[in-house]
Amino acid sequence: MGIFGGRDYELQQRQSSYLFIDGGYLRERFKTSMKAVFDTLPHLNADPMCHAFNCAKGFYYDCLDEQRSDEQIADYEIRKKGLEDTFNQIREIPGFHVRLGTLAGRRQKEVDVALAVDMLTHAFYKNMSRAVLIAGDLDFRPLVDSLVRLGTYVEVASAKSNTAKPLQWAADWHRELTFDILYGWTTEEFRQLHPIPQRRNTPEGWVPNGWEAQREGRFHGEQAYLVRIGGEWGIQFRASATSPIEVISSRDRQVLERYFETVCGGAGDSLTWKT
Repeated sequence: MGIFGGRDYELQQRQSSYLFIDGGYLRERFKTSMKAVFDTLPHLNADPMCHAFNCAKGFYYDCLDEQRSDEQIADYEIRKKGLEDTFNQIREIPGFHVRLGTLAGRRQKEVDVALAVDMLTHAFYKNMSRAVLIAGDLDFRPLVDSLVRLGTYVEVASAKSNTAKPLQWAADWHRELTFDILYGWTTEEFRQLHPIPQRRNTPEGWVPNGWEAQREGRFHGEQAYLVRIGGEWGIQFRASATSPIEVISSRDRQVLERYFETVCGGAGDSLTWKT
């Protein structure tokens, strides 16, 4: 294939694409998302990150948290060791580099500055033509503006719900950091023990053959049902009057309901059941 397509083009794009991660932001989003659905915090597996964004290099910026006022020293040491293990695991990934800073109050000012300096340096020396930034803080907007002016194609990856719109607009493209993406950054062992619910269309219509309706409710002003077949639970819904009917199903009803609320819900979008 020529320069405009095929594996040669993909390789060229990957080699000139760098990933930059605000570790504090990523860890918080990962923690919030996983605990919301599974009520537990798995280990963050950074290995697939560069591949997910088609980048040759990754730079991870973080710091060791301070001991909280309500935290016992033994609990802090355990949490600190967990962070150190995460940093060391990231260091072992080919092409990945860890930059550690210190906290200023509860803000990682030194970390933010190091991230900005590295991004601008790589852009200035034309080491990269595309930069992917995992962050959500509005303080990064001037950095993104500067990179765009230098001719670097900038993608910001973050959760839409807690990312300032001006930061999204400053980038060439905003990619939503969804629950399913974050779930893909858990370990294979965790995914085997904690499978996510399956989502599919139901062309048969409401309450398809074999399922039994357990409850009726409303979602986005449309009908919704809690259905069951054997040991499997499902939530059947559609996002709008013109959307196809879908079902999300799992053998664990609690995980199913929490997953639905996390992935499909939002401000004013909660699923409500009839009493």
